[in-house]
Amino acid sequence: MSRILIEHRIGETRAAHFDALGRPLRVFLERWSERDARAWRGRCLSGIVRSRGFDPGGQFVELESGESALMRLPRKEQIPPQGLKLDLVVEAEAQNGKLARVRRASAGEPVPETAFEAWAASLKPRHDDVATVENDEDRALLDLAFEEALLRTSLLPGGGHISVAPAGTLTAIDVDAASRASRSRENWATGKWARELNLEAVVAAARRLVISEGSGLVVIDCVGQMRGGAGEAIKIAFETEFSRLSRRQAAVLAPSRLGLMEISLQRAFQPVAERFGSVEARTLAALDRLEREARAQAGATLSLSVPREEHDWLSHPPFDWQGALGERIGRRFALDPEPSATVKVSAT
Repeated sequence: MSRILIEHRIGETRAAHFDALGRPLRVFLERWSERDARAWRGRCLSGIVRSRGFDPGGQFVELESGESALMRLPRKEQIPPQGLKLDLVVEAEAQNGKLARVRRASAGEPVPETAFEAWAASLKPRHDDVATVENDEDRALLDLAFEEALLRTSLLPGGGHISVAPAGTLTAIDVDAASRASRSRENWATGKWARELNLEAVVAAARRLVISEGSGLVVIDCVGQMRGGAGEAIKIAFETEFSRLSRRQAAVLAPSRLGLMEISLQRAFQPVAERFGSVEARTLAALDRLEREARAQAGATLSLSVPREEHDWLSHPPFDWQGALGERIGRRFALDPEPSATVKVSAT
C-alpha cells in the first residue's frame, strides 16, 4: 500500500509519496511565499498575450501570477492577437532557466484547486492514504525522502553505482562498476556481467529521474559494448520502470554500440534541486531547526543565531514567522540581534 506523508512547517509544506516497501518515490514542496505567485503544474489562471515566441507555434504570455510563460498553439489554431486575455492551464513549470509552458483551458475543464492536489493526482501508483507527520519517526522518514531526491548517486544492488550530473536541460548519468563482484573472465567475455550491471543501472536511473523530477535530454553511459539483444533489453528495462512510477512521456533509444543510451523526458514539475539553495530555503531550514529544538527542550527559552543573509530575511520577512512559530511552541524564543557565522540554536 503506497501512502503520502505530509508536514506543515513554518513557511512551507512538504510531502512525500512512499511505495508499499516504504521507499520514497516523489516529493512535494510548496512555500507560503509562492502560493499566489507561482505557476504550478495544473494551475488554471488568466494570461495576456504579449508577443510571438521563437517557436513559430508559440506565443509569450504574461500570467496573472506575474510570471512570463510560453503558450504552444496547435498547428491549425489561429494566432491570438497581442493584448488578448485568455484562460490558461500550466502544463510545465518553469525550470532550468526555461519559462513555464501553458495551453488554453478547455470549457468546463476540471482543474485542481491547490498545488498539492495537482501533485497528488500526478502520482503513480495511486496513493492509498494521506497521513500528517505526528512524531519524530515520521519526520525522519520525510527528511530522508528529500535527501534521496537531492542525491546525485545511487548504489546498485549487485555493487557499483550510478552518478547523475545535471547540466542545464541535459542530464548525464554514468554507470560505475567499482566494488562490483563476479567480474570473471567468462562473464566479461560473454557480456553477461555488463548486461546485468546495465540492467540494474537503468532501473536505478529511472527511479532517480522520477524522484528528482529530471526532464529534457538524458544520456546514460552504459558499461561495455552492446552485444546481441542486450541494448533492447536495457531500453525495455528503463521504459518499464519509468512508466511504472511516472505518468510523464519518455522517448527512449536503445544504447548505441558505444553504450550511450539517449532519453527524452517530458517536462512537468520543477526539478527538486532547483527549490533549494536560496536564502529563503536556508532560513526556513533554520526555523525548522529552532522548532525541533524547542520540542526537544520543553519549557526552555531558545535563541536563534543565523548568518547575515538569513538574518536580513528574518528581520524583514514576507510573513509573520514569529507569530506562526509562537502558536506552535509558545513565545519562548528570540532572534539573536547580531548575525553569526553559522546557524545555531542555544538555550538562554
